[in-house]
This record gives sequence, structure tokens and C-alpha cells, in this order.
Amino acid sequence: MEKKRINRRDFLKWTGVASVSMLGVSKLPRAAYGEKREPFKLGIIAPLTGVQAILGPPIVEGATIAAEVINEKGGILGRKLELKIEDDKFDPAAAAEAGKKLLQRDKVDFLIGTCSSPTTLAVIPIAGRANRIFICPVE
Repeated sequence: MEKKRINRRDFLKWTGVASVSMLGVSKLPRAAYGEKREPFKLGIIAPLTGVQAILGPPIVEGATIAAEVINEKGGILGRKLELKIEDDKFDPAAAAEAGKKLLQRDKVDFLIGTCSSPTTLAVIPIAGRANRIFICPVE
């Protein structure tokens, strides 16, 4: 049986879909079950500019597809998903700044993203200090 090969763009798009979809089936923090019906804010950190800018758009596209499907079906626990997107420029300092912006300014509930070990390692402690889930889809 011959294995079907998937191109890199499709792989990245589907990792975005899978990452966002995981939120739909995961055990969410207890606060998610409360009465507030504000949207879940999901921060996406991806390289949209810089030397690896080709990697970011498929992740954003996949996350957008998944959020649209989830929202069409009523959201998660009756709450819609709202995406907030930041460019990490494939640079650890920019990734850390993106994580801080998403957590402090946009007040996101979750973080998804980064495409390299250095950018991931820059965001992990920031998400940890904020006590937020951080999913790295392509590490």
C-alpha cells in the first residue's frame, strides 16, 4: 500500500485545525463552565513575516477554519471562539512579545502557535506565569 504524501502547507493548515479542535473536546478550565457568555479568546502566534513567513499563514488558515466550524455548531459550552493573531517573526524575542500582548492586552484564554523550538521556549514561561494553556502544534 502506497502512502499518500501531504505537502507542508496542508500539514501546517491541519495542525492549526487540530489544535483549535482539541479545545472543543478538552476539559476546559472550571471558569469555562460559568455563566459568562463572552467568547473564548484564542491567541494564535505564528511567523507571518521574517525568514519563515511561509509557515504562519497555513496555521492561521487552519485555526480560522476550525473556529468557524466550531462557532457554526454553537461554540464551546455555548461560547463562541474569537481568534487574536500575532506575528512572531520566527524570532524568540518577537514570540515572547506576541505572547505578552495576547495575554495582557487581548486577555486570551488559550495560546496556540510558534513553529520553532526557540520561539516555543520563549513563550512557554510567559504562558506558565499567566496560568494559560499553550498548544504548540508543530514542534
